[in-house]
Amino acid sequence: MITERRSVRRYPLSLEILVSVRALGRVCRFVGQTGELSATGVYFVQESALSPGDAIEVAITLPLTAELNVFFRASARVIRVHRRREGDFGIGAAIERYEIVSARNDGAECRAGARH
Repeated sequence: MITERRSVRRYPLSLEILVSVRALGRVCRFVGQTGELSATGVYFVQESALSPGDAIEVAITLPLTAELNVFFRASARVIRVHRRREGDFGIGAAIERYEIVSARNDGAECRAGARH
């Protein structure tokens, strides 16, 4: 039996994620789908492989209500990659720094940030 070692609550979310990685002096962007999100990490699936140790930037829009979306942006480091049966890749990344921006239809904005 496998014992759960994670101490931070994970939330199962299936949302579009935009992943950016700098390679050979240019920025490559990929679109994927989240599987889980926590305050310290994110798991997502995309068609392109990354490598453990890669520094990435991620952006996710979290729709809270009709009037409020939360935009989550983070700097992270890839910690694991596995090929899935469907032919795409499951990627786990540790969040190093994040920013949350909430935007309402009236244009009001609130910002909060944290470092890990």
